[in-house]
Amino acid sequence: MKKYINFLMVLCTISVFTSCLVDDEAQNYSLNDQGPNLLGFTQATVNASVVTDGTETSIILPVQLAGPTASTFSGEFTAMIEVDPSSTAIEGVHYTLDSNTVTISSAQNLIANVPLTIITDGIDPPLDENPVLILNLTNVSDPSIVPNGRTASITVNIEYLCFSDITGKYRALEAKYFRIGVESGLSNPAYWPA
Repeated sequence: MKKYINFLMVLCTISVFTSCLVDDEAQNYSLNDQGPNLLGFTQATVNASVVTDGTETSIILPVQLAGPTASTFSGEFTAMIEVDPSSTAIEGVHYTLDSNTVTISSAQNLIANVPLTIITDGIDPPLDENPVLILNLTNVSDPSIVPNGRTASITVNIEYLCFSDITGKYRALEAKYFRIGVESGLSNPAYWPA
């Protein structure tokens, strides 16, 4: 019985101390919409896989504005795009960046695209190490908007694939699809994409 009384006293003591630690009145939830709007890429990392056939491949890196008052933002602003010094990709050899700025406007739903061109001419895969390009959003023209700490940078892993005459899309002429040992209705080749 003594054990149960001691257990009950410890439990009461813990509940008293934990209830003192939470002070709901100290939170001011009315200030939730007072923070800054954030600018960032929609992804933190992108794999750019390209076949080294001597052509250039364009990829799009979307940028968006988000935040407590982003839905009421009107107008436009610009931001600089800088190549991080830790990047191993070389401009003119592995990639070309079409512009060093991006313009975001409410007329475009606060989303903009940064075009990046991957160069394959003169590349002989497989490479010992894939080049990595890191882009940073900086110098936003509107002081009420700040670069997002999590997505203001994007890492582009450039993966060069060997060229082959058989590279391409194919359509299955015959298909069998089994689920838990039973052939499914999805065996019809019409359900299999190119």
